[in-house]
Amino acid sequence: MDETKTILADGAAPVTGEAVTTPETETQNQTETPAGAFDFSSLVDKDGFFAENWREALPEELRQESCLDSIKNFATMAKSFVSAQKMIGKNKIALPSENSSAEEWNSFYSALGRPESADKYSVEGIEMPEGLSFDDNSVKAFREFCFANGLSQKTFEQAVAWDLKRVEAAQKAALEAHNKEYDETMAKLKEQYGSNLPARISQVEKALSTFGIRDIFIEKGLTNNYQIFEALANIGASISESRLKDGGTPQTFVSPQQQIDEIYADKNHPIFHEEDPRHEHAVAEVKRLIALLPQKK
Repeated sequence: MDETKTILADGAAPVTGEAVTTPETETQNQTETPAGAFDFSSLVDKDGFFAENWREALPEELRQESCLDSIKNFATMAKSFVSAQKMIGKNKIALPSENSSAEEWNSFYSALGRPESADKYSVEGIEMPEGLSFDDNSVKAFREFCFANGLSQKTFEQAVAWDLKRVEAAQKAALEAHNKEYDETMAKLKEQYGSNLPARISQVEKALSTFGIRDIFIEKGLTNNYQIFEALANIGASISESRLKDGGTPQTFVSPQQQIDEIYADKNHPIFHEEDPRHEHAVAEVKRLIALLPQKK
């Protein structure tokens, strides 16, 4: 045997310059991409995102589906599939279009939770702010509006609660403005008239009583306004002067005790109502009259 020949181990392939076919190489040759077929290895880049042309691997009738626009990688595809599976078996509501009939819209509103009729909207679960109450006519009109526009009971309650907060805030702002105007007016009048302010207020009272407008002016807080106060005081002063010039009977003297009795006999007098802007003055006036009473020994 020629010693220069290669000594081979049992089962080893001879070393030659030609390619050797093995079972593994046969399998690899069989899995090579056939000519004209789509190369799926080009679908995904190194970061795991689909290539721009990934839809070309789909059947032609699916390539233009807009629902695929958001699919960027296998993760988003899996999430989309899972979400779709979870929706199977759940109640589905068909969204009406502008051409839908009234019946279709009513079915849609009912599915969203709209009551059977406008009067079925309930306000029982709505917390009412202190000092506020429902106006039946306003609630009735709002119920009809909500029903016509398909609001559910939950949305109705949220809308009413929001409006109550709006009204409460508006009333609070109005009260603050009322009190601010009163404080500013009283400060200005005290500075202007000093100890003569009670007499000026009496002139305002005379004007209000003469024309029968006292209650409405007090209710609306109009006497808190400096210009209105001064105008009424001037009217009250002119009324007294007019009576004297026309030969009217001058006012007779009224004792302090009589004045006190008249004040306490009038249950509408500011002294009984702390919210009345003249309450503070009324208290001061009564104290002044009491000081004029004869001192008991």
